[in-house]
Amino acid sequence: MSIENRPALDAAFAQALELHKRGDLPAAEAAYRRVLAADPKHADSIHMLGVLAHQCDKNALALDLINSAIGLKASPIYYSNLSVVYLALGNKAEAEAASRHALSLDSNNIDALCNLGLAVEGQGRHKEAAGHYRRAIKLGKSTADIWRKLATSLHCAGEIDEAISCYKQALDLDPNDAVALYNIGHAFQSKDRHDEAEGYLRKAIELKPDYADALLNLGIVMKEREKWTEAEALFKRALAVDPRHAGVLYNLSIAYIKMGRPTAAQKAAADALAINPNFAEAIFALGNAYYAMGRRELALEHYRRAFELKPNDPDNHNNMVVCIKNDPDVSGETIR
Repeated sequence: MSIENRPALDAAFAQALELHKRGDLPAAEAAYRRVLAADPKHADSIHMLGVLAHQCDKNALALDLINSAIGLKASPIYYSNLSVVYLALGNKAEAEAASRHALSLDSNNIDALCNLGLAVEGQGRHKEAAGHYRRAIKLGKSTADIWRKLATSLHCAGEIDEAISCYKQALDLDPNDAVALYNIGHAFQSKDRHDEAEGYLRKAIELKPDYADALLNLGIVMKEREKWTEAEALFKRALAVDPRHAGVLYNLSIAYIKMGRPTAAQKAAADALAINPNFAEAIFALGNAYYAMGRRELALEHYRRAFELKPNDPDNHNNMVVCIKNDPDVSGETIR
């Protein structure tokens, strides 16, 4: 196909966009390349090839293509999509810079605001991220996804009540958002409102039965209620989904101790530490398992290791003291 004039070129690009929107990526790529064969400096086609490369998880190629398009035309849309690629590559600072450049060209670019929120969120600046999400909502992006992002940033900033309110806004727009259901359940857990947490977590699992984190947190709710058999079953379901989830193994170890099964507790805690050797809580749990098995020296060794990682943990300090008091063969010198 030859493209000899501007109207034909525009029509060919529109056809490529339509193929892209339909999800026919191979045909869209071929159509963009036909436009570029006629006009090698067609910035929009180069940009869209970059977007397409990102969608195919070829982010290094996407970066090159979008930067090439920017070299031809400084478009806020290009910079916004450049930030998306940087986010996919884990380059939060570069994503922030690209988003800010987009906003310098168009201060009301909603996608750039959302990307900026993600970029600063990824750098631990949760309150700042919330501000960007709020502005995006004010400009008209009132979707379940953006309300969930706002809620998550508030949750991470410790503003739990406001986060719960925003999660509810997200669920009003999409009642079947399993992630929002899990997150609001987690938020209620952090306020010790376990009945409300349980309802949301069960709904999340109903929608997504293999949701390991939701299974874990529902297990923790059961643990808080001392329903150890139910907690064990939920932790095992979570492990069936993600066998290398150290948090699940740690909590399973606690359940086993409470169920009077120290050998099983020792194995679960050791498995957690094989995944994350500096997991202080799991080291502490392994100490508890050894203590329950009567192996006091090993218990103290693990309490001491956990204490070195988390010296302000009162439970760990108390257990070391109990271990020493109950076993005259263990020297108090080791606590120093």
